[in-house]
Amino acid sequence: MGYTFDWNVVWDNLGLLISGAGTTLYLSAIAIAGALVLGIAVVPLRTAKLAPVRWLAGAYIETFRTVPLLVQLYIVYFALPELGIRLDSTQAGLVSLVLYSGAYCTEIFRAGIESIPNGQLLAGQSIGLSRWQIFSKIVLPQAARCVIAPLGNQFIETVIGSSIISVIGGVELLQQGTQLESRTYRPFEVFAAVAVIYLVVSQALVHLFALLDRLVGVRRRVYHLADGSLDTPTVLLTSPDVPSIRGNGLEQGGVTDG
Repeated sequence: MGYTFDWNVVWDNLGLLISGAGTTLYLSAIAIAGALVLGIAVVPLRTAKLAPVRWLAGAYIETFRTVPLLVQLYIVYFALPELGIRLDSTQAGLVSLVLYSGAYCTEIFRAGIESIPNGQLLAGQSIGLSRWQIFSKIVLPQAARCVIAPLGNQFIETVIGSSIISVIGGVELLQQGTQLESRTYRPFEVFAAVAVIYLVVSQALVHLFALLDRLVGVRRRVYHLADGSLDTPTVLLTSPDVPSIRGNGLEQGGVTDG
């Protein structure tokens, strides 16, 4: 093997690679923020009573989840200018990432909301809560716990997927690495460093969302007959100002799992 490793290339240009990583995180944060807003906006359409509305929302979700992201990027960057819509490489990359991730975020939110047992919603109605109170005090706190992990996965997927912006000239981590390799002719060292940076960023996000998952949780309490209360686990309605009622499966402001 005639290849001689020279890791000084990485150390001498580490600032450039870190700058590219910062740009990657910045673009990914904007993309995931846009995807969250888009996902929240599409969820009501996905569950609407009108069938044509549901079909349109479903068509958007299935289209952008099944068509490769690179193909979507090419359509936005190369095809839309033929219709008079011109975007630079960064803008085209962000639009593609938002539409792509938004489709996944929609399904994540929908699954989180639908994971709440219908009995809890009926229980909220039986004690006089309004629809907004049911959503904000019963559905949202519990759904938030359900969506943290998949949203974390989607955020990591967005960070990794942002590398496709480099194919249309967008300057982020992979593009910085490609330009560095073209100047130094050290492909192994440069792209190994790029891979390590992606790995470090991804693992940091994994641990961050794992921490959020532990912090954002549905509180649970177990009541014992010895205390004069229920002997089965009780899922609280997550708010101290939710009224309690006896006799309809509700006790201490909660709904029994059974």
